Amino acid sequence: MQDRVRGAGRAIPGALALALSTGLAAAAAPAGAHGKVQTFQVSHSTWTSPLVVNRHGVVAGDFGGLDRVSQAFVRTADGTITVFVPDGAMSSSVYGLNAQGEICGYFIDSSSTIHGFLREPDGTITTIDAPGAAYTYVYGINDAGAVTGTYVESGSHGFVRAADGTYATFDISGEIAIDPYAINSGGVVAGSWSDSSGIFHGFARGADGSIATFDPKGSHETAPGYINASGTIAGDYRDKAGTLHGFIRAASGKITAFDPPGSSETTVSGINDDGETVGAYFSGEREFGFVRDVDGTITPFILKKSDTYGAGINAKSVVTGWFDPQGSGDFVGFVGTP
Repeated sequence: MQDRVRGAGRAIPGALALALSTGLAAAAAPAGAHGKVQTFQVSHSTWTSPLVVNRHGVVAGDFGGLDRVSQAFVRTADGTITVFVPDGAMSSSVYGLNAQGEICGYFIDSSSTIHGFLREPDGTITTIDAPGAAYTYVYGINDAGAVTGTYVESGSHGFVRAADGTYATFDISGEIAIDPYAINSGGVVAGSWSDSSGIFHGFARGADGSIATFDPKGSHETAPGYINASGTIAGDYRDKAGTLHGFIRAASGKITAFDPPGSSETTVSGINDDGETVGAYFSGEREFGFVRDVDGTITPFILKKSDTYGAGINAKSVVTGWFDPQGSGDFVGFVGTP
């Protein structure tokens, strides 16, 4: 499977702790970005990493303690934080959140088996195991409740699970691995696949099962992680020198690569239905968050002069993510509004 940081490097975490918090603290606004920002942490955690935000301001993500293992949380727009644990989970990782407040991801049990999960707004959690799978990873969810991901059974395979629990599985000719990361309201899936040389490429799978593969020019590893309602795909790619760049791919197939000015490495972490993308980049020894407008304008932001990561953006341009005030990996979450 391909490593990603919500696009190009987020690794599989380990086991967990527990907590619950409703506290908020005001923070300075990110430079040049959103005018109102709230910061937060899950109680008793040493790091809190919000990853996704929906149109209602609900945020979901991961948190953990000194052992660096992860557990899942959801934060409502009023600031209430609820920790949740899938049955049998030793660690949990959130990946997707839809407009209805359904959350998807995967967890690792005590025997190190990986299962997907789907959490309803009322707290009900369903374990997801693709038929015949040894391991199941769930990455993306659409507003209809369909999820997509990877299952492992004599190799890795892609799947879509409809809201009624029926499965459609798929592969790409010549693949040795496949990672479907996102699904939109039209049932279009975006993700990556690896060829026999171990090189990752992007793909878009239509609701009819047709698959188009693609790479930005100069890409040596392509990681599409996000798709919006119009079929615009966002992600990042690594060139042959090993440097990461951002890209968007229109539904027409046109690919636009980009980097914020001064960036030495760019990761993309989300896209909303207006085509705004969010992510992070390195400039010098500092990490900045950014929002890229559909016209290509890039606005950087940073909280409290600390490394800052923009992780998700919703239809109202609300951004979530985290910053590292101590420079120690003890992340603090934030939500920013226009």
